[in-house]
Amino acid sequence: MKKHFLFLFAGITLGASLQAQPLPEPDDRAENLTPRGEYFMRPSWSPNGKYLAFTSRNHHGIWTLNFDSRKITKLVDREGAGYKFAWSPDGQYIAYRGHISENRRKKYAIEIIDTQTKVVQLLTDPEKFLGAPRWSADNSLLFFTQKQELMQVETNLPTSTDLRKLVPASERFVAFTSYQKLHIAPLQDTLDKELRLPEENVINPSLSPDGNQIVYEEVAGDLIVLDLQTGKKKSLGSGHRPAWSPDGMWICYMVTEDDGHQYISSEIYIASPDGKQKVNLLKTKDLLEMNPAWSPDGNSIVYDEHLSGVISLQKLLFH
Repeated sequence: MKKHFLFLFAGITLGASLQAQPLPEPDDRAENLTPRGEYFMRPSWSPNGKYLAFTSRNHHGIWTLNFDSRKITKLVDREGAGYKFAWSPDGQYIAYRGHISENRRKKYAIEIIDTQTKVVQLLTDPEKFLGAPRWSADNSLLFFTQKQELMQVETNLPTSTDLRKLVPASERFVAFTSYQKLHIAPLQDTLDKELRLPEENVINPSLSPDGNQIVYEEVAGDLIVLDLQTGKKKSLGSGHRPAWSPDGMWICYMVTEDDGHQYISSEIYIASPDGKQKVNLLKTKDLLEMNPAWSPDGNSIVYDEHLSGVISLQKLLFH
């Protein structure tokens, strides 16, 4: 790894100790947040925890749920917009990659929407190969891949240095894949990326809150936690779409099984990054829970149920 990356990661304060502690447990029954009869998926918390955003089948559109009023609002009605959309650090905007048809050819463009006014801003020209967006810590830039290369675009939004102080260390870097190879880059103008694990094909990488570890899926393999300073790896076994708890002590993810055509089982697990502690959180029958996401305070997770399209919230107990 290049020296400046070593300095940046070494300068990040280490997270809480990973000593053994009791695993989180469900606190009473899960609460349904969306009604039956409407299909929603891929929930994502706003940074302040006041809103939840999610999409529908085939990642069509984006909706938000206000936790105070429980009102559901449709923000975006665009094909593909719900695929890996991203909240801005201040929680006012959502960036997404929407599908645009040009001469019957499908292309993509990066847009942002103000979640309060619903004003949309187009930031890029339509391109055939465009990745999902990622925010800089101060709202000023969006990062994305174009033809597998990391790019950036200015948002033209008001910025604040105070935002950067609130953003976790991991959010000052981006972990992304290019041709299924893992790269890490600081979110700054240089876009100086570092290739990691050149011998492995990976998807869905996610940095820990302290920036010292990364969890990713091996293509056709296990869920792996990589220590970025030592290079040591730990396997969590089979798993998909991992998400870190805000304190970095836990990782939630889904474990699925299919018959080649459709899912036949899906459970949500929570594990310690060293893989020594692991639990099937919900242990339900006849339900396919998927796509878990932690609340900003770390006391709850949300997830979608694949068959019904209902998004639910599960509060957690920590003994």
